[in-house]
Amino acid sequence: MNKIGNGGNTLTHGPGYSVINKFGVNLDIDTATVPETIWSHGGQFPFLATGITMDFVSTLAADDIAGTGAQKLLITFYDDSDVESTQEFDTDGVTPVQLPGLIKLVSRIEVVQAGTGTTNAGKITVVNRGGATVYQSVEVGEGTTLSTPQMVPAGKKGKITRIWAEYARAGAAFNEADMRFRIRKANGTILTKLPTVISPNHTDHDHVYDVGGIALAAGDIAFWECITVSANDTPISAGFDIEFEDV
Repeated sequence: MNKIGNGGNTLTHGPGYSVINKFGVNLDIDTATVPETIWSHGGQFPFLATGITMDFVSTLAADDIAGTGAQKLLITFYDDSDVESTQEFDTDGVTPVQLPGLIKLVSRIEVVQAGTGTTNAGKITVVNRGGATVYQSVEVGEGTTLSTPQMVPAGKKGKITRIWAEYARAGAAFNEADMRFRIRKANGTILTKLPTVISPNHTDHDHVYDVGGIALAAGDIAFWECITVSANDTPISAGFDIEFEDV
């Protein structure tokens, strides 16, 4: 058991305990494109019921093992059985690099080694093999994914302890954004766990579960979604804290 102090209380956690502080951004949500997931590529996230073959590729040749941009990536992904893997890969610029096996979700990409440019020079995307559907992305110069979809791995259970949403860009018009925090269950069913509105009168929402939280089972995916906006070019940032334990 892991014991963590919390003021005068002691919180006890079971085997395999870990935490992810998940965050994402969507800088351009329009009235005609909603609903949109909160992830940096924009639009609706392409959830998969079963795994497929995937590759990653950059828009610029500088993102190469010998280049000035991103040279090595650390990628976290989930296979057809929801088993989590985290592996390091050399980049190859505009030439696709194959990811292993059948993949259902890529949750995070991090640049762990870069050239003189210190981070990724181009946009790095994970796409279906031989196709153009984007399943995850690292925007130019960000060095990591800004994407809310997060799966509970096989053999684990999850609990959401905090959820938050706010505007994501300084100087943007403070349009209204109708937000939903959702769970996509392992069988594909989608549930709303928290509805909220971001507006000039309510510029951020931050909810901490002092007691309980939102429970998730293996294969469930938590994510933020914007279902309506009052005007185009609405920028939203959102995230959540999720705890994992062995089942």
